[in-house]
Amino acid sequence: MKVSELSGALLDYWVARAAGITNANENEIKYPPKVYFGPLDGSKDMELFSPSTNWAHGGPIIERERIMLDGRSRAGNPINYWCARLAPGRLYFGETALVAAMRAYVASKFGEEVPDQPEEK
Repeated sequence: MKVSELSGALLDYWVARAAGITNANENEIKYPPKVYFGPLDGSKDMELFSPSTNWAHGGPIIERERIMLDGRSRAGNPINYWCARLAPGRLYFGETALVAAMRAYVASKFGEEVPDQPEEK
């Protein structure tokens, strides 16, 4: 699958893979892939890793990787799509800044394509 077309749980899965984040219980990975993380000592509930929709997850990646973001519009309309890139690099687009940035991040780690189905553990 083209990284430029990744979205939702599949995009979040590939971001987790790129960042080296795995489920606390590897047997839990199913399709569509969902990655849960958190302390295993019971002090906090496990949390669904959602960097393409949650700034608390995606924001640190954008900052750490120095991903550049730019809102774009057509014909004077408000921002209706975003582009992101790691310099120097190809532009990746998305309907939100997080989607565009996470596509750029995944491509920087795996290239332009990833397998359609995640690997089963």
